[in-house]
Amino acid sequence: MLAQTIRAVGAVTRALCEAAPGDVIGVRGPFGTDWQVSRADGRDMLVVADGIGLAPLRPVLLTALAQRARYDRVVLLAGARSPAELIFSRELETWRRRGADVRVTVDHGSDRWHGRVGPVTTLLEDAVVDPAGTAAFVCGPEIMMLRCAEALVKRGVAATDIRVSRERTMRCGVAQCGHCEFGPFLLCGDGPVVSYDQAAPLVALEEL
Repeated sequence: MLAQTIRAVGAVTRALCEAAPGDVIGVRGPFGTDWQVSRADGRDMLVVADGIGLAPLRPVLLTALAQRARYDRVVLLAGARSPAELIFSRELETWRRRGADVRVTVDHGSDRWHGRVGPVTTLLEDAVVDPAGTAAFVCGPEIMMLRCAEALVKRGVAATDIRVSRERTMRCGVAQCGHCEFGPFLLCGDGPVVSYDQAAPLVALEEL
């Protein structure tokens, strides 16, 4: 079974969300790079997701929980702008029962919210126990990924052990048209998931 998480924000995604059983949908791919979950074998797996960044990281977490014995710790740090925008909220407790250390925060709470309030980066305070033995997988808004990766490096996690997902407008999907250029990378082929040691110099250039 092929499962997809789709947010209705434009003509194509709305049409997909409105599709009914029996409708025919054309699918190409997969393209580009994956998360390389095997980097966490025998180590602590740290998954940091903000907003809809949890959607592409959910398969990473499910893979880890299906093979829980392969990892020392499995930690999920999940953030959202508000409790109502926290995706997969009904699955969080299931993930805890299956062996994940799940920590959640929101930028803006509500009368019914009794959890933490603040950016997801604040959950990093005591999430890293063994920096040299940690593989991190990070997805969310670009500024969040940058701040998170910087914080992890300061805590001793190697930049090569931090995987981030970069977003650019993709057209052809086969690294020919150049619309998804990110420095020397064409992200539909060389990305979108890259290690932070590859991304950091390019992010610095973009900020100049």
